[in-house]
Amino acid sequence: MELWIIGSGCSIPTKRRGAPGYLLRIGAEHLLLDGGSGTMYKLPQLGIDYRRIHYILYTHLHPDHIADLIPLLFAFKNDPRGARQEELHIIGPPGFESYWQGLQNLYQPNWLELLPFPMELCELARSQRRFPSFTLKSSPVRHNVINVAFRIESDEGGSLVYSGDSGYCQELVELARGAQVLLMDSSFPEGEGTDNHLTPSQAGSIAQQAGSQKLILTHLYPQCDPHILKKQAASTFQGEVIVAEDGMKFVL
Repeated sequence: MELWIIGSGCSIPTKRRGAPGYLLRIGAEHLLLDGGSGTMYKLPQLGIDYRRIHYILYTHLHPDHIADLIPLLFAFKNDPRGARQEELHIIGPPGFESYWQGLQNLYQPNWLELLPFPMELCELARSQRRFPSFTLKSSPVRHNVINVAFRIESDEGGSLVYSGDSGYCQELVELARGAQVLLMDSSFPEGEGTDNHLTPSQAGSIAQQAGSQKLILTHLYPQCDPHILKKQAASTFQGEVIVAEDGMKFVL
């Protein structure tokens, strides 16, 4: 498994961090985890061919996590090298199909209904689903809208949990239990947290309870100082702590 950090920030644009977006490669399969504004622009900068994306997983429907869906589909349809032919799987939280219908009504004349490639839309809440090279588990977690965290277990043995946006909750602890790597919301430093986002020490506590090896802090607001966040997470987690930066790549 390989993980690219496309965007490690939030809805607030800065020179350092873009909106949330992550690319996970499992064998020949490429999974896009969320994709806010600017994701499409950054993919070629990281040497990633967007045409190789097989799965898109959306944790929730806030624009900083889903804004580049339409640009991605538009590129698939209009690439001068040829329109996409391979099936695309889009997985989202409860309410995603209604969101998709709204997009169809917005973008006329019905071009979303006329995409030249097969596409599967799937809503997941608390469930488990098997794909050719990995198993996907999901669970609703704590946010101000429905947010589904994902656990991806590859047939090669690697495992990663991505929280999306979440406050501290037992559901996230249980989903993460035994996972090697946690990619966790850590929006604010200690003392500035909210019920809907994790602080570094809370993310560290989840990683410690889960028995994980590596904790990657992401979804960082502009006031976050990476050195302080790392120390705060290390106060509750004995494993490796990494503060995400745009462009990072990990072999898991």
